[in-house]
Amino acid sequence: MGLDISEKVATFTLGVTGLLTTLFYKLYSSRERTADRVRNARNIPLKDLHDVLRDNDNRLAYATVEGIVDPYFQQLVSVHGTMKGVIQHIQKVEHKSKRVQGYWSDAKKIMQDTLEAVPFKLVEPPKGELEVYVNEALSADLLQDELTVTFDHFEPGKSSLLQSGIDRIFGEVSKGIQDTEKMLLVGTSLRGIGELCLEDGKAMIGPPCDGSRFILTKLSKASVVRKFESQAYVYKFLTVLFGAVSSGVLFFILWKFYRKWKDIRQQQAAFALIRATNDHSLPDSDGSDSNQQCVVCLSSRRSVIIMDCRHVCVCSNCAERLPSPKKCPVCRRYVQQFLPLFNA
Repeated sequence: MGLDISEKVATFTLGVTGLLTTLFYKLYSSRERTADRVRNARNIPLKDLHDVLRDNDNRLAYATVEGIVDPYFQQLVSVHGTMKGVIQHIQKVEHKSKRVQGYWSDAKKIMQDTLEAVPFKLVEPPKGELEVYVNEALSADLLQDELTVTFDHFEPGKSSLLQSGIDRIFGEVSKGIQDTEKMLLVGTSLRGIGELCLEDGKAMIGPPCDGSRFILTKLSKASVVRKFESQAYVYKFLTVLFGAVSSGVLFFILWKFYRKWKDIRQQQAAFALIRATNDHSLPDSDGSDSNQQCVVCLSSRRSVIIMDCRHVCVCSNCAERLPSPKKCPVCRRYVQQFLPLFNA
């Protein structure tokens, strides 16, 4: 059975909505699982960390600690001042206006994007004697949101009037260049949520081995839970929405195929009745009367009436073999029904 345009569109829509439903469900389950993991994560003060780890075979699968950022070996210095940190993100972005299909829209071109980090630890204020070392900080979730903007400058474009006219003709005008620097500053209070372990007498926190999220953030534990629950709620809504659309489209496709299957069965029954009624009583044409020959096979006698155009031009076998959607071979109108031809 061939597919008509509506069925092709419905099948494509089903595929897209099905993929989106699966994607949003995975995002929902991931956020919901993270919220549960963070909610149940054990809060461990740095002063008790070593004792707790020793009591748990030097490893905790998921727990949370809090401390002040302190560099381990070295520290990074802002290129635009004296501020010091352990993570530095520098970006240089050119802002443009581009003409696309007659409409102007804003665009960005990243000219420089560097991210640098040095090893650091979280220490307990004020003396910093209690500490936990941070592994793979750049892989932590939410950390990019905690970087402090230490420099942000926009330099407008200074092109001449002639150059501006040429740029507008070619559909691309430079607005200017923006330099931005963000840093995780020394002394920032940070919460770490991940796997804790004790190696060579040093407490460390890093990404969990079971694939759970490693989180470094300024937020409280409750705020982190609410953040992921809020994301989970949005993805849950999208999952239900696209799931409902997928179900509706699937029902439409099944209904269309059922109708098509039912029409085929009815046509088969109708042609069986036509052949039983008059095919045996009407001899095959011998070619002497061309007005009685089927216009398709040119051998059998015409035996059916095509509705609604009422042409009598084909035999029952050729009428049944006409491709779907069936059309009259003479006028090309769509066939509504085939009726047997009775000769008195």
